[in-house]
Amino acid sequence: MQSRFRLPIVLIALAVGPAQAQALAGTTDGADLAAACTGCHGPGGHSAGAVPDIAGMPVAEFERRMAAFRDGEGTIMNRLAPAYDAAATAALARYFADRPEPASP
Repeated sequence: MQSRFRLPIVLIALAVGPAQAQALAGTTDGADLAAACTGCHGPGGHSAGAVPDIAGMPVAEFERRMAAFRDGEGTIMNRLAPAYDAAATAALARYFADRPEPASP
């Protein structure tokens, strides 16, 4: 990803992600929750840039990564992950695990 796009993407993620997560507090609908992920991870978890794809990620791996982010690992997700409780994280994990993995280049 070109460096001129990084800062705007980071700022949008920091502003929109937590706001959407708060608006959806209490929901366990993975598709609704995943809307907050689209800005960075792309539709259905397929990223077009430097942000990792999360489509097709196994449930246990998704949950492990979110727990690590909540513990402070990372640069962006460690700020976003605390907005998701265990039920929301599990719903997101199931949603993205059910999405098809990105095609190999």
